[in-house]
Amino acid sequence: MAAALLVAVVVVAAPVPSLAAASDEALAEAQRRVAANPRDPQALRALGDAFEVKGQPLDARTAYLKALEIDPGLVEAREGLARVLAQAGDNAGALAEQRRVANLRPGDAEARFLLGVMALRAGQTEQAIAAWKETVQIQPDHVSALNDMGMALLDLGRPAEAIGPLEKAIAAAPNLVPARTNLAYAYLRTGRPADAIKQYRQVLDLNPEDPDANRNLGVAYLQTKQPQEAIPLLRQAVRLRPTPEAIRDLGVALLEVKRADEAELVLKMAVDALPDWGAAHVDLGRAQLARGELEAARASLQKGVALDPKDAEGHLALGRVYARQKEYAQAWRQAREAEKLGHPGAKELLGELARVSREPGRAEPAAPATKAKPDAR
Repeated sequence: MAAALLVAVVVVAAPVPSLAAASDEALAEAQRRVAANPRDPQALRALGDAFEVKGQPLDARTAYLKALEIDPGLVEAREGLARVLAQAGDNAGALAEQRRVANLRPGDAEARFLLGVMALRAGQTEQAIAAWKETVQIQPDHVSALNDMGMALLDLGRPAEAIGPLEKAIAAAPNLVPARTNLAYAYLRTGRPADAIKQYRQVLDLNPEDPDANRNLGVAYLQTKQPQEAIPLLRQAVRLRPTPEAIRDLGVALLEVKRADEAELVLKMAVDALPDWGAAHVDLGRAQLARGELEAARASLQKGVALDPKDAEGHLALGRVYARQKEYAQAWRQAREAEKLGHPGAKELLGELARVSREPGRAEPAAPATKAKPDAR
């Protein structure tokens, strides 16, 4: 059974334009300029910058708004206003201001990139992707836009579309760990675990302590039927970040190499951490079945399929438990459910059951009719 996937999909942080040094002198100088000429929009913009650098966003917002009242086309003030609105959690307002900035600077790649960042923060993912596409039309090697576009496409469940921009991001910046992480995940999601393994290996070369790379590389090895390779990586992932998902993956890998005793202990930890997670109960039941603990396996598997009725592996394993307990009617029902859900192992179990029992509700085949002998005359 393939382990569940988890990845920390990473977005490259939006760069903030460099501002004046954060100092009392800078703020005092800006205040002197405004006092000398209260209608000077550039002085008010500089005052907003100084307040922003000193961590006073409300004062910065007031200064930027005053500058824009005097000169609505002062792009630098609009950029500052967008930033402080975002800091204050007004994502819709920040997006509106950044859109005005982008319209005032149609050929500015950074303005388009920041428009995408603001759109994403406002929950407008499609708008963000469109803005990043425009960014790379202006600047094809804009690494942050390429990576963030790929991240957003992954978030929308479109991994095949994410591969192109992420590959371009890697070509432009080979050591960019977030882009490699996202690209590897896109490969996993599109059935290319061998390619994912190559990417995750390079991520770990750059950052051996990355818990998500360790975990997902382990998952990729599981998908390529290399559980022995997966186990040390998954142990490392659990050491670095002991999430229930990583613990479950380790249990699955141990089960794959027939270390059912250890797998059971590990999978009990996953179940204890997330009691309502059907897949973890199913895997625990599979480990208990492998150890011959039929009653415990039965209870775990019943719980698992109750929580997730579409878990084909759970139905198949539960059918095997019932068969070993000679409860053939229940075994047939679980085997048929696994078959309906598309499990390739269902055919084998159905064949085993047919050799020892008759499926409930199926009539015995009619005996062939015999030809009546003619009366002897």
